[in-house]
This record gives sequence, structure tokens and C-alpha cells, in this order.
Amino acid sequence: NPRFLKSGHTSPEEYKELWDNISNGKDWHGIYKNKKKNGEFFWTSVVIYPVINSIGNIINYIGVQKDITIEKLVEDQSRQSQKMEAIGRMAGGIVHDFNNILTVISISADILSSKLSKDGSQSDEVDEIKNGVKLATSITRQLLAFCRRTESNFEPFQPAKILKNLHSWFGRL
Repeated sequence: NPRFLKSGHTSPEEYKELWDNISNGKDWHGIYKNKKKNGEFFWTSVVIYPVINSIGNIINYIGVQKDITIEKLVEDQSRQSQKMEAIGRMAGGIVHDFNNILTVISISADILSSKLSKDGSQSDEVDEIKNGVKLATSITRQLLAFCRRTESNFEPFQPAKILKNLHSWFGRL
């Protein structure tokens, strides 16, 4: 009796398809989330064959199921790993583009700095731009190293240092 497939995770349509197949003398194969007697769920691969007598009537069914929970978990972990790898590649591309923008900002700040006199207050703002570019460049390097999955010498995160730099920026804003 294939009622053992009724774990609450099988749609009525799937269950009807199963019955239509085996009632018409066809084999049926499927993967289902099933429920053990203790209420625990597991994944199972199921094959059901109708047993047909000599005059062509279905007299019984033979069903074989295999617990594939471990295989399903490994498959899910592999899929998750592939997603993370794709995200890493995408992030690497974004970080690379962001680094190019930082290079333009840095060069522009250097040109601006050379045009300003060193005694003016505007040079302080240019220095803040340069410090911001250095901080952002450091962060992008760390992100690129993470995305490449290579061994790196990461430096400890120093929030106090970053907040000190941000404090002067926010004061101006």
C-alpha cells in the first residue's frame, strides 16, 4: 500500500500520478520526503512495480525504497557551495570595479592636492579624501583576498581606528 508516501509533503497531484501509473500496469519511480514511525522526516527514493498475473490483472505491487537522506544533504551542501562560489566571483568583480573607481578618486585627489596651497584649509579636506581612499582600498583588498579563496594575512579589524577616521568625516557633513 503506497500510503506510506503520505507524509504531508506529497501533493495530491503527485499521489494521483503515482496511482495512475501503477493502476495502469506501469512502473513508478520517484523521490519523496517521507516520515518514519517516530515522526522524523527523511528522503527516500521509491520504485513501485505492479505484479500482473497470467491473464493481465494487477494482483499486487512491489515497492522498494531507499533512504537517500545523506545523499540529499550532500547534494544540498554542494549546491550551497556552488552558490557561495558564484557570489564570491560576483563580489570579486564588483570589488575590482570599485577599486578602479577608488584609483580615479585617488589620482584626482593627488592632482587637486598639487594645485592647492599647503597652508589652506582645503588641503585638509583633500587629505581626508586620501585617507578615505586608503581605508576603502584596504577593505577592497581584504574582500578580493576573501573572494579568491587564497591564504591571506588578514589584519585584525580595528573599529576604533575606523570610527576615529569617520568621526572627522561626519563632523564635516
